[in-house]
Amino acid sequence: MTAEQGAGFAPPAGANVMRGLIVIGIAVLIGVGLMARGITSDDATTVEASTEADATAADETATDDGTTDDGTVTEEPEVADDAATATETPTEAAPVTLRDPSEVAVVVLNANGGRGIAGDATQKLDARNYVTKEPRDANSTGASTILYLEGYEADAAEIARVLGVADPAGVIALLDPASTAATSPKRQDAQVMVFVGNDGIIPT
Repeated sequence: MTAEQGAGFAPPAGANVMRGLIVIGIAVLIGVGLMARGITSDDATTVEASTEADATAADETATDDGTTDDGTVTEEPEVADDAATATETPTEAAPVTLRDPSEVAVVVLNANGGRGIAGDATQKLDARNYVTKEPRDANSTGASTILYLEGYEADAAEIARVLGVADPAGVIALLDPASTAATSPKRQDAQVMVFVGNDGIIPT
């Protein structure tokens, strides 16, 4: 009777097998979970490493001034020297403005020593509608000269042509505002002063 009761408490053989299978199954599930977690971790590590590499590459990109963030100077591409290779374009001179004669005051001074020289030249200019001042005598200079204030070069050249000068460029000259001629009352505020010399350049 006692032996049968003890035998009744012993677990059956099939139960032990089932329990072992359950334990094995749990172990397999745990192993699979651990493996999955390990793969995910490796992928995260790989992505993180790739991100860090990209960030490093971005940091080493050259800035606008030709240096990287770490201070390394980058090589700039060679640029052709436009100043050396471009064809030089000649600078055009500013256009010369020729005024209407009614806007130009001119005085003729007799530096010839003859009589009526300044008056005759004044009449020629008056016929062309120039603002003529009273003709005056001046010290004999020998050489004929036409002086002009700055900005009146073209007008002085035209006056020279009106008076019959063959080469106006050789006669006209810039009037120095501080010179004796410019400050003389004989100028009468004229922009152009004509000195008729005895060299025959200005026909008399």
